[in-house]
Amino acid sequence: MKTKSILMITCCTAFVALFSACNRDVTGCTDSNADNYASKANKNADCRYRHASNIDISGISSTKPDGTAWDNGDNPDVKVNFGKKSSSGYDHSTNTADNASSTATVTPNGTVTFSNEDWKYEIVDVDALGNEVMSTGIFNPLTATVTDNTITVTNNGITIKFKYTIQ
Repeated sequence: MKTKSILMITCCTAFVALFSACNRDVTGCTDSNADNYASKANKNADCRYRHASNIDISGISSTKPDGTAWDNGDNPDVKVNFGKKSSSGYDHSTNTADNASSTATVTPNGTVTFSNEDWKYEIVDVDALGNEVMSTGIFNPLTATVTDNTITVTNNGITIKFKYTIQ
């Protein structure tokens, strides 16, 4: 009888200890769109997000795939449109880098906070008669390979680097 009592007390103590350990608060960022998301956290605190700062483009050709010039003898006037893939259009755009040679740096118009989902982009040559698409692509700003706060995507020989700050 004494052995049964000790066994029951031991089991009850283990159950209470296990149950209370399961209910402990784990403080961390609970927002999966944040740079410092903590999947095991159940008490939200201190989330930090990626905000686009500028975009570097390299590998820009002075000619279209068919060999003709983008602009009448000049290099293309480059602009980037980008946003969530789930959007019907593009949520954000940049300024235009006029007469861009093989490289250009553009800046987003307004604040851009990246989220943990697929994003799309298009690099366009801006002309008076309309925009011509030079390259397109898809990336996830939170799961893509990152070096020095830079998300790098290469498509059609053009490399686009989305630089960001964490706030």
